Amino acid sequence: MNTESLSGRCRRTIRTILWFVLVARSLTCCPSCAHAENIRDVVSNIDNRIEEHRKRDATLVFELPDGRPIPVGTEVQIELKQHAFQFGAMLGGFSSSSDASVNEIYRQRFLDVMNYATLIFIWDSYEPQPGQTEQADRTAIAQWCRENGVKVKGHSLVWNMEPPWAGRMSPDAAEKQMWKRVVREPAAFRGLIDTWDVFNESTESMYHAKAKSATGQLHALERLGIPQAVKRSFFLAKRADPDATLLINDYETTEKYAKNIERCLEQGADIDVIGIQSHMHKGYWGAEKIWDVCNRFARFGKPIHFTELTILSGQLMAKQDNDWSSQRGGWVSTPRREKSQAAQVREAYRLLFSHPSVEAISWWDLSDQYAWMGAPAGLLRKDLSPKPAYYAVRDLVKKGWHTRVSQPTDASGQIQMRGFYGEYAAKLEVGGRLYSGRFSLDRDQAGVIPVRLK
Repeated sequence: MNTESLSGRCRRTIRTILWFVLVARSLTCCPSCAHAENIRDVVSNIDNRIEEHRKRDATLVFELPDGRPIPVGTEVQIELKQHAFQFGAMLGGFSSSSDASVNEIYRQRFLDVMNYATLIFIWDSYEPQPGQTEQADRTAIAQWCRENGVKVKGHSLVWNMEPPWAGRMSPDAAEKQMWKRVVREPAAFRGLIDTWDVFNESTESMYHAKAKSATGQLHALERLGIPQAVKRSFFLAKRADPDATLLINDYETTEKYAKNIERCLEQGADIDVIGIQSHMHKGYWGAEKIWDVCNRFARFGKPIHFTELTILSGQLMAKQDNDWSSQRGGWVSTPRREKSQAAQVREAYRLLFSHPSVEAISWWDLSDQYAWMGAPAGLLRKDLSPKPAYYAVRDLVKKGWHTRVSQPTDASGQIQMRGFYGEYAAKLEVGGRLYSGRFSLDRDQAGVIPVRLK
């Protein structure tokens, strides 16, 4: 026997075994290494996905009021005026100050970036006494939004925040009052508010209804079960406004929420949109979790709205701190944290805008002045001065994701262009006279798009 040859084979075998052990150990220590590589690819391809999912090519033909053709070579200026994608915030500081000039600053800061507003319809604050609602106030705000081209969503119709007077009723009577408002609000605001968070935080609704003594909701849940209660809430809201877009919304973003949605859909709930809360008071999720959440809920084939986005510009909540109810003092924004917030906001918005299923991003507290729990959660400081994160969002929406075209018509009086989905304005001059027109770029359009001038 050639002992030297055997020894060499043994050494090679040992080296091979050690190599496999090392590889196995590295995979055990870093189980997400392969996934991390995918996340790097996801981040590096953000712009490519935006180009694919948020823009389209289009051929425009222009029609003068008298039917004359547009002369060849006429210079046409085209600009995006309103994104189809919804960039929003909760409009909580609309009239919170006794100083009208402060309110005006708040509103202008909103309009400079946003095209989508969330108005609060939480039952305990909207109807503090039976029949005494905040309808006049919400109507005034919704009308202002419509006049300024801002779409509106109402938040929310069914939740565990019930008014004390409902809790003094019998369970059956309290439930009837709850269903009554599910019909009343969409019906009253039909034409002004066309989107509603219908059932808020349904996944753990039984637990929270008991903890908050939400008599009406608890009675409905015990009587019907969660899926049937969700189904009924959507049925009633849709009957009140058949044209409304209806959301289910939750802070739960794990498979537990996905399974809850599955059960609701299986039992016939007419859910239009899946709402994702994303309050990051305990720390920024990071690209991997954001993308995983998007993909988890994209499987339902429905639009996804990130309904309550928060990234702090100050001290984070401790991981073990689960007090989400107390208003806290001295929770301040800092320059260093504001810089981090801006970077995280930019990444989050770019990721979400690049995902084909996401159709809306709503920041929760526009200003620190009115922020939930007193957190430094706004894009604006308490004095309404913009943080770097505000400018980060504005630069993305108004610059990076903006379309402005100036080019001459071809021999057919047409223009070939590529732009973001949304509403556009066009203007041109013929024979010394200025003409203008509006048109939209939609995902499902086909053929040449006519632009009627006036």
